[in-house]
Amino acid sequence: MRSMTLVVAISDRCLVELDLLHNAVYTEPNDQSAWLYHKWLLAQAVDRLDAPALAAVRRAELAVIEELAELEPECKWVLGALVFLYALGGLATAEEIGKAENMVAELKWIDPYRAQYYATLVPRNEDGAKVASATPDSGLRAPARS
Repeated sequence: MRSMTLVVAISDRCLVELDLLHNAVYTEPNDQSAWLYHKWLLAQAVDRLDAPALAAVRRAELAVIEELAELEPECKWVLGALVFLYALGGLATAEEIGKAENMVAELKWIDPYRAQYYATLVPRNEDGAKVASATPDSGLRAPARS
């Protein structure tokens, strides 16, 4: 019972924090600090929420950030957040992987100095082939060098 209460409390706190973040990113979409906190908070959700709660948070965040992407189509932080959300928790579908690839191409055009970093954001296996799901920390680490 206690662990269930704790999950609900963490989920509620996560939702409150995400709501505050929505205000911040809609006010200033190019503010990197809000996006870094957003990414960190979602990574915490992967570690602390059960699968149904994580899927619900992911769906809600995708809806909010996709709406913001319509308003700010060339904001690298918005596109990067969407790519991260598509890969979050290993829940990405093949369609979402395709969307992520398109967004990565857009990110490379918007910010060519970080093109190699953006190329690492789309989930791939050891052979370099696309995968239909991603690890929770996709995009948080540089790829292993051979």
